[in-house]
Amino acid sequence: MQPSFLQIYFQILFSYKSKRINSFYVNSSEEKSIKNSIIDLNKTFQILIEDASHSYKDQIISLFMLFPLVNSGGFFITEELDFPDTRDDMNLNKERPTLREILNYIKSGKDFNNSLITKQQKRLFNSKH
Repeated sequence: MQPSFLQIYFQILFSYKSKRINSFYVNSSEEKSIKNSIIDLNKTFQILIEDASHSYKDQIISLFMLFPLVNSGGFFITEELDFPDTRDDMNLNKERPTLREILNYIKSGKDFNNSLITKQQKRLFNSKH
């Protein structure tokens, strides 16, 4: 079985077609768009690359909604992970914790809270990683 691969774009830069790579245009600012465009496909992926808007909110929502679709031993890659920490236009209200900070908390075994993440999403994420 060939591994499945998902690439998510905020803007359609090009149209690439492949049997192994699925590219999606998703409004990553809207959970409904993520659900309707990807989650409702009922597929899992070996590699998922989130290359969407890079904003604070969108990065967090994308990871916690889509991580359950990554196969055990697979990879979830977030492009420009540092943007909400380093670019004012990607985190206008300077909200915390950013996705990079959340991932560092998880890596070090520390708990975290974020209003964008439900308890169920947090539990699912912690059980899969």
